[in-house]
Amino acid sequence: MHFELAPPIGVGPLQIGMSRQAANSALDSLREPMAISPSDQAGQHIFRPAA
Repeated sequence: MHFELAPPIGVGPLQIGMSRQAANSALDSLREPMAISPSDQAGQHIFRPAA
């Protein structure tokens, strides 16, 4: 998989400043839903919103 870096805009389908929902949709578009990766574990990813 290849991604085009576009500083300071983003990388691939991800753009700096996009909403969390938009980022999740962009990331979901990159994966094969039937493939389970070792990183697909509950609690693996933590989201900490800015204060």
